[in-house]
Amino acid sequence: MASSTPDPRAGGFALLTIDMQRDFALPSSPAQIPGTAEVVEQTKTLVKGFRSAGRPIVHMVRLYLPDGSNAELSRRPYLEAGNHLVCPGTPGAELLDPLKPDPGVSLDPELLLSGRPQQVGPAEWII
Repeated sequence: MASSTPDPRAGGFALLTIDMQRDFALPSSPAQIPGTAEVVEQTKTLVKGFRSAGRPIVHMVRLYLPDGSNAELSRRPYLEAGNHLVCPGTPGAELLDPLKPDPGVSLDPELLLSGRPQQVGPAEWII
């Protein structure tokens, strides 16, 4: 019987993480998404497996301008009230440390806000 567990060495697989940023994961954040902190270790294991297999990894992040002008409608009132959430250049916008390819990796807000991907490893990007 074939295994139901995907093999990252097989063709056609890529790993996509979404919103694995401090402002959405840390229990101290007012924008914490319940359950995110609980899946960090499993996600870290997947990321490490994909890296070691040389398979593509894409981290999708959000960066909201301080005035909220680039945020989805549901978040704009919060941001327009002067609150900050995944604001470019802030610690809360950063990818969670356990998922980074290197602790020194930081988001490049200028590059990302221009719509270009930030390559952070041989087969790893932040968009």
